[in-house]
Amino acid sequence: MKDRMVARKNILLLIIFALLCTTHQFTAVLLKEAGKAYFVLKKEVSPTNGVSLEVVQNVELQNVDYCNCLENIVSSHATSAAYCERSSPEYIFFAFYVDGNFVKLTSGKFSGSSEDSRSKSGINERGNIAAKMISQLWESIARVHIKSCLALRTNNKHLFKRKRGILVIDSELTAFPSYTSTKVAAQIEFYNLLQRNLIAKEFLLIFLDPDMLLVGSVDELLQTAKSYDVAVTVRNYVKMPINAGFVVVSGYSNPDLINLAFKEMIDIGKNLSTVFADQIALKSVFPCSNYKKPSSYVTGYNLRILCTLASRYNASPRDVHTKISKDTKVLHFKGDRKMFQDKTFRILKSKSARSAIEYNMNI
Repeated sequence: MKDRMVARKNILLLIIFALLCTTHQFTAVLLKEAGKAYFVLKKEVSPTNGVSLEVVQNVELQNVDYCNCLENIVSSHATSAAYCERSSPEYIFFAFYVDGNFVKLTSGKFSGSSEDSRSKSGINERGNIAAKMISQLWESIARVHIKSCLALRTNNKHLFKRKRGILVIDSELTAFPSYTSTKVAAQIEFYNLLQRNLIAKEFLLIFLDPDMLLVGSVDELLQTAKSYDVAVTVRNYVKMPINAGFVVVSGYSNPDLINLAFKEMIDIGKNLSTVFADQIALKSVFPCSNYKKPSSYVTGYNLRILCTLASRYNASPRDVHTKISKDTKVLHFKGDRKMFQDKTFRILKSKSARSAIEYNMNI
């Protein structure tokens, strides 16, 4: 109650200062900040998944760009430590997008380096769709996780805008014969970068596909992060039980073991010419099969694996292998299900996460 009174007092002071200002520009800035503060104070309970979110006591949190820390790390900036001390993210989401194709056949050709915008003109239509999906993905994340950043690894930064919460990484890729191995190599490269530079280990690195939306918090995975190195989602599909769309690496993980597992996936994937190479590699490396309840495994080289449920963190509409429920936190619009993502996002934004989940359950 006391914190709420202080917040109201700060909002009132912002408005008073705005009215006393002599310049219209500064007045507009102050009024905008007062509006943000009022919104944060008013929205104590979010309809997201029908679960109450943490009340945002400190209005300043809303104005922090948690990608600043990662941006300085990626660019090897000397002040990265200072940035990360003030704004180290707890949830780091990492999406991979190459040459404007969401569904990319491993036999397809793609560039391993950046190209100028003119050479990419042929994929602008798909690229615009990709930019929209990335924006929607980020907004769904921001609804439930304030201290977060979405890092997008791409070879065409011209399709995406660097804005609050989204970090676009466009540097030369280590290209392998297959799309899967190239993607996994980019993931482990980013993980190693974080491990070398982030002092705080209480974070999750979540590798996810761009065609996903969060409809609930993944706090549970952070709360148990000390008990596992990698978390994968298991579905009711014997041939390919693990979908690569959602893989979590704990900040407390052992870097040597993570590199060993990812190297194994790269070696398996680079010799496969199927679009499902990543699923085959995951099955080979992570011995998970129970799709009904979470389980844990320790590999021969002591990698701790959490086998969690795809129905909770990687569920798709019209999918016989996963079942969407009120407990679903992440929706995956893989394949031709992308047609449902835009409407789901509009429902999520205008109504509630519960409504978005119900829509997908009834598709």
